[in-house]
Amino acid sequence: MGVADSHKKTRIAGILGLGSIGIRHVQALKSLGIEKVITFRSGKGQKKLPSELESIIEIVSHFKDLEMADFFILSNPTSLHFGSLMELCRFEKPLFIEKPLCSNFKEAEKIFDVLKNYSARIQIGFCLRFNSLFKVVKSILAAGQLGEVNLAKLESGQYLPLWHPYTDYRGEYFSRKELGGGALRTLSHEIDLSLFFFGFPRGVRAFVDKVSNLEIDVDDYACILLDYPKASVRIEIDFLQKKSKRCGLICGTEADLEYDLVQNKVWVYDKTGNMLQEIHPNRNDMYFDQMHDFLNNVGDETYSTLKESVALMKIIAVSEQYSENTKFIEL
Repeated sequence: MGVADSHKKTRIAGILGLGSIGIRHVQALKSLGIEKVITFRSGKGQKKLPSELESIIEIVSHFKDLEMADFFILSNPTSLHFGSLMELCRFEKPLFIEKPLCSNFKEAEKIFDVLKNYSARIQIGFCLRFNSLFKVVKSILAAGQLGEVNLAKLESGQYLPLWHPYTDYRGEYFSRKELGGGALRTLSHEIDLSLFFFGFPRGVRAFVDKVSNLEIDVDDYACILLDYPKASVRIEIDFLQKKSKRCGLICGTEADLEYDLVQNKVWVYDKTGNMLQEIHPNRNDMYFDQMHDFLNNVGDETYSTLKESVALMKIIAVSEQYSENTKFIEL
């Protein structure tokens, strides 16, 4: 063993929630050299751990045993985030919180009040900010290539029964209100992308509802209109489209931009509609890059902050409130 190796400190990760996304985070941690992951499991989850991860995962029997971790990842159901955060914040160690921050805006306000002066890093897990395609879109906007943005349309849809074909969708967290599910929360990436691209809006209108015969007790469709000083942003998300979609259009005074994540392409058009650029971003492992950013405390402006995620929860709350209190006008 060399001198450098003899002084190497083994970093220990603590994680709550080892479902599909939790396992993905552990895989990224292992790729980044983390040799030990400790977890407290309630026993309610049925997810089997991949054999290649068994050697680095240690299950502890008491919540207080998590204190030995150097940082924490919170990837349990959304409905459990608030209680888990109130426990973990006592340790004053870096927190990675899977999106969305919590179940509702009331909880978000309490979390912000508790964590606003937190001494360690807090990062919210909106992984699309680390996808190479959305980094390209962000860079084009930052360079002013489109001019002043007037209109944007961000869309995402996927048929819920096909999402995790190895499980019964009716029992998954995204299908159940008690676990913080629903299209508006589960597919809140598009709301976060609007914050990432354009900042904080000044107003919201929305329609949120369950419009299908899916066996769920949550919304499966949401259409949100965000009002900015000089632009309107429409966000449309659903659990209904058989052919998966994640795409967008951004219209500016000098040029328009389209993107399609499924095709992994970005197009820029001039004022006459002629294509100026067709960009094929290099595909990347956004989960790896996201966790690398968190572990190395990268000081850029890519990751979603606590303040932004509280704003996102307010947008969700106002969207639901607006939709509930505003009716269609009969013709």
